[in-house]
Amino acid sequence: MVFSVCLGAASAEITIDGEKVYVETDVYSVQFQHGVISYIHNKRTGETYTIPKSDRIHAGTNLYRIGNSPIRARHSEVEAIKTGQDSATLVFSQPWINNINKIILNIEVEPMTGDLLIEGSGEFDTGGVYQFQWGCDNIDINSVDLILPAHGGQVITASSPFEVKRYIYPGLWEAQLAIFQGKQGGFFVRGTDKTFQSKTFKCEKNNEEIVAEFQTFNQAPWDMHTTMQSTVWRFNTYAGDYRVPASIYRHWIEEAFEPWRLSDMPQWVEDIGLVIMAGVWGEDLDWLSRLAEQIDSSKTLVYAVTWRKDGYDQNLPDYTAKEVFGDFIKTVRDLGYRVMLHANLLGVSVDHPLYPELRQYQFRDTWTGELKGWKWKEPDNTYRHAWINNASSKFRDVLVSQLKQVWEEYPIDALHLDGSHYVINDANGLIEGLNSAQGNVLMHKQLAEAMPGVVFSGEHLHEVTFFRESFAQRWKLPQESTPHPISAFLFAPYTRPYGYLGLSHSWDDPSGYQAFLDSYESWGVLPTLWASDLKREFYYPLTQQVLAVARQWQELGLRPDFESDWEDDTLFQYVTEDGETVIYQQTSEGYTVLLERSADLNQDGVINVLDLVFVSNRFGTSEADMNGDGQTNILDLMLVVQQFTR
Repeated sequence: MVFSVCLGAASAEITIDGEKVYVETDVYSVQFQHGVISYIHNKRTGETYTIPKSDRIHAGTNLYRIGNSPIRARHSEVEAIKTGQDSATLVFSQPWINNINKIILNIEVEPMTGDLLIEGSGEFDTGGVYQFQWGCDNIDINSVDLILPAHGGQVITASSPFEVKRYIYPGLWEAQLAIFQGKQGGFFVRGTDKTFQSKTFKCEKNNEEIVAEFQTFNQAPWDMHTTMQSTVWRFNTYAGDYRVPASIYRHWIEEAFEPWRLSDMPQWVEDIGLVIMAGVWGEDLDWLSRLAEQIDSSKTLVYAVTWRKDGYDQNLPDYTAKEVFGDFIKTVRDLGYRVMLHANLLGVSVDHPLYPELRQYQFRDTWTGELKGWKWKEPDNTYRHAWINNASSKFRDVLVSQLKQVWEEYPIDALHLDGSHYVINDANGLIEGLNSAQGNVLMHKQLAEAMPGVVFSGEHLHEVTFFRESFAQRWKLPQESTPHPISAFLFAPYTRPYGYLGLSHSWDDPSGYQAFLDSYESWGVLPTLWASDLKREFYYPLTQQVLAVARQWQELGLRPDFESDWEDDTLFQYVTEDGETVIYQQTSEGYTVLLERSADLNQDGVINVLDLVFVSNRFGTSEADMNGDGQTNILDLMLVVQQFTR
């Protein structure tokens, strides 16, 4: 199935009635009041996504200044000016204070796409201007779900137990996109900013409605800013499910950032079906030999975490290896495994000789200007180190030089860049003309140029990092949140997610490990285990279960499947190298991968009890293996029953 939608509007008309502005196109009707969208009707599906005016919670179009009350469009005089058939400008001011402080909101329908373009600006009579926001009001939470590429991907529904949430971009809000999904279609808002300007998505809900606000920030520090210009936001409606707007956005990021596709990387990257996180202590490595008997070592990535002579997160950025590391990597490579080393993209220890020189580039908190670092307020903590902004060419040169020496000495396949997600609105301001996100991109570029053939991994994943990282660790979603595959959809062609370094050990904390799986199973995350899970005399049940799933990843060559529709009980859906559909779902037996082959096993043209008999008679063999686990059992019977009506 190809996801495309004709967004162009044959005609568009904007009309003004007092403080209200109406936007009418062939595919949607929208009303602005107080500078926010207060009514949305989707002509593609006939659905209306808003409820009548509510006074309980509000979105706002506001301009904020440090130490002073904001200008709120809701409490200002408005001058609405029609600037064309399909465009208008709204000016919100407070003349009883002065004639300088004001908000300007420009709205326009773009003929080529039918997108409603929304752009804001404003000015104050003094400095300290830091944020502009606009929003959508009165959204009926009982008729739409809010789907966000945030914190790994999540969906917010009427039953979600929160009141207010904020997600910072680039950060937990991973892409400039919010989708509101109704029964037959929905609407979406997206940004198309290529400079990674700091933004926030904020939403608030009660039992009846949800409101959304899209916030753009000036570059910190803010003291001298008297004006503000927001990014351009694009609104439109669609018919179908979330994949329609997500496809539009993915097409944009493909053109905007020219990401490295997985298909362009070395073949082994797409072959990986298991990640093992391991320490390097010079211990007996027989566990690696035993594991190689259980899985395909050539499709397994060994992530060496503590391979440096210094302790974890200590004496950064010194990347001298332990004496035993050479023997470790030789054993791993001789057994056929792929190897990835742990590094830190930001860290400089305060007792390292380079720190005094690099301290001027240390991140400063957006709001307070305080220095930032890991365990920074714990001076006696041995893991304490400063976070240095990648926009500094001096720091980029230091880190690239250090890691290149490792690459020249050892046969490594990949580098994990810890802290790669940390991109903030640095109160140092621009460094060498770059914000921290742009510095992050340059750091990745220089590392890639210095070490041809090495692929990169990162911590977390968002729009700044996805297009140069072939692997990424995924944090778990907060317990009260519901995972959704939206982020997997956006980033699947470019990055393969795997388990976070803070992942619990399956053998001694199965409930903690399962807490991660509760998110991972809906995000298509690669099976991930700690080496300690595999050093036991026997594998614990949860470890065995993960290895069984990993074998299917490796044997079937699983890839995310977003082209086919998913059943309601599907956690994630894959396609094999041979084009067969694989469903990951929860059963009474636990979590399992089910290969959806045709259940007409006796080839009589119908699927009925005779096919059940066919399977039952072959229990203990692989002849009627439906789910690809190598044996015929009750799980295969279940698949036959599910296809009875087909």
